[in-house]
Amino acid sequence: MQNIAQQSNQEKGTNQKFRRCKQYKDWQKQKKLLEKQRQMIKKVQEKLEKQNQQLESPESDEKKIFEPCLFYTLMCTGMNGKDFEFLALTDLKLDLIKEAITEQNK
Repeated sequence: MQNIAQQSNQEKGTNQKFRRCKQYKDWQKQKKLLEKQRQMIKKVQEKLEKQNQQLESPESDEKKIFEPCLFYTLMCTGMNGKDFEFLALTDLKLDLIKEAITEQNK
């Protein structure tokens, strides 16, 4: 009887140790998975922060394109702002020349 009781106690102890070992292994696997997820989230967060900094910077191309005047000139002329500015300045110079000629003729 005592041998059977001792044997069952040993089996219970062994089963408890086995369960604890299995729980520990499961916990380690879960910890590794969570760590990988955390690293992936950090990478994505860093990428998003870089994109936000690029969008918020004053030299951002997206902001330059969507300035109201420049956007309007791009829509109307189909050329970039520098070409339009050059044409506007030459037109202004022509207007000034015309005014000077008309004043001389008077």
